[in-house]
Amino acid sequence: MENLTLEMLCGSHVLSGVELKNENIVGEYGYTDTVNVCLFTLDGITYRLVEDPCDGYRSYCGDLCLSDVPPRYTFPGVQVVCHMMEKTNYEKNDCIVMRDVKNGKIVLEAGTCNTDDYYPYCYFSYKPENFSINEGNDAHEE
Repeated sequence: MENLTLEMLCGSHVLSGVELKNENIVGEYGYTDTVNVCLFTLDGITYRLVEDPCDGYRSYCGDLCLSDVPPRYTFPGVQVVCHMMEKTNYEKNDCIVMRDVKNGKIVLEAGTCNTDDYYPYCYFSYKPENFSINEGNDAHEE
C-alpha cells in the first residue's frame, strides 16, 4: 500500500468524528515523550496524525495513517470540503483544512505549518462551534 498523504484527502467528504489528545509514547531512545495526536473520521475511515516526538526544537507532524481506534467524540456526519492550506508570503504549509460545506467555516486544520523554515510546527486546530449544525445554538454561551 502506498503512503497516505494529506493531499489524498482533498475533495468532498463526510466528517463524523474528531479527537485531539495527548499520548505518552516511547521515543527512539527509550524515553517516554508526550505527543499531540489528532484522530478524525472521513467517510467512515479513521485517520491518525501524531506530532513527531524526536525532532528537537522543531515540531513536525508525522505520517498520516489509518487507525483502528475511532475518535472519542463522534457526531452525525457533516459534509465538508478538504483542501490544502495555502502558502502565505511567510509560510509554506503541509496542512489539511476542512470546511463545513453549508457555511464555509473552517472546522479542522491538521498538519505541519512553516515547512520551509528552520522552525516548522505541528498544528492541530478543531473548532466544533463552526459547524453549521451548531449555528444558533447559544447554550454554550453565558
